[in-house]
Amino acid sequence: MSLFNVTHCKALCFAETFNLSLLNERLKKDPAVSLHRFSKLLFVTHSSAQFEMAIFEYGSVVFWSCATDDVNTTRQWLNRFAKTHYPNTEMEQFFVVSGVENKVYGKSITLATDNMATKIAISYALAQAVKLNQYENTVEKTMSELEHIPVSLYKTGRIPISRHQALKKTGQIFVVKSQINLHSDLIDTPDYFWDRPECEKIYIETLKEMDMSIRISNLNRRLDIMKNLYELLSDHIQHSHSILLEVTIVILISFEIILSLASIYLGKFHV
Repeated sequence: MSLFNVTHCKALCFAETFNLSLLNERLKKDPAVSLHRFSKLLFVTHSSAQFEMAIFEYGSVVFWSCATDDVNTTRQWLNRFAKTHYPNTEMEQFFVVSGVENKVYGKSITLATDNMATKIAISYALAQAVKLNQYENTVEKTMSELEHIPVSLYKTGRIPISRHQALKKTGQIFVVKSQINLHSDLIDTPDYFWDRPECEKIYIETLKEMDMSIRISNLNRRLDIMKNLYELLSDHIQHSHSILLEVTIVILISFEIILSLASIYLGKFHV
C-alpha cells in the first residue's frame, strides 16, 4: 500500500476487550488479508479493500486509509469478537500526509515512509488515547450524577442516596481506577517497543501530543475525589443508621421497663 493512498487515520474504541486468538483464526481464512500478530495486537492488511488496521486486545482499533463505509462494516463485524460493548464509540480522526519525518501534530499525521512499523507505533498511542476517552466519559457521567448530592445536602440537610447506592458508586469508581492503573499497555510502554527503539521514539512523541500523562493524572485525581466523597457519604449514612438503631433500642428498652413497672404496679394493685 503506497503512502500516496493514505488520506485518513481513524482510531476507535467500542469494546472492553477483543478475543484476538479467535479473531486471528477467523481472518486467516480470508485470502485477501495479510496478518501480523504481536503482543495484544493484530495488524491487518486488506489487499482488496486497500486499507490497514491495528486491532488491540483492549478494545481499540486504528484504521489506516479506510473509507467510512468500510470502517462501519468492519466495526460491526468486529463486535462478534468483542466482550462488553460500550454504548458509545469513541473516535479520533486524523489527516495523513507525506513529509520528511514521522510526526503527529494536532489532527495531522506526517509519515516519512509508508511502513508497517511506523504505523504500528503511532497506532499504539492513538489506541491508548481513545481507550482513555472511554474512561474519561465514564468518570464524567459519574461526576454529573454526584453534583446534585452536595446541593441537596445544602438545601435540605439530607443525603438523597442510600448507603447501598453509595457503596455501588464507590465500587464503580474502584473498577475504573483499577482498569486504568492495572492496564499496563495504557500507562506503561508496551512490550512491542523493547527491541524497537526507533519506533518507540514516535510512539512517545505521539503520547505527548495526546497529553496522555497529564490526562491519566487528572483522571486519577478526579477518581480519588469521587471515591473519598462517596466513602464519606457511606460513613455518614452508616453513622445515621447506627444512631437510629441506638434510638430504637433505647425506645424498646424504655418500653420494656414501662411494661415491667406497669406489671409490678398492677400486681400489687390486685393483691
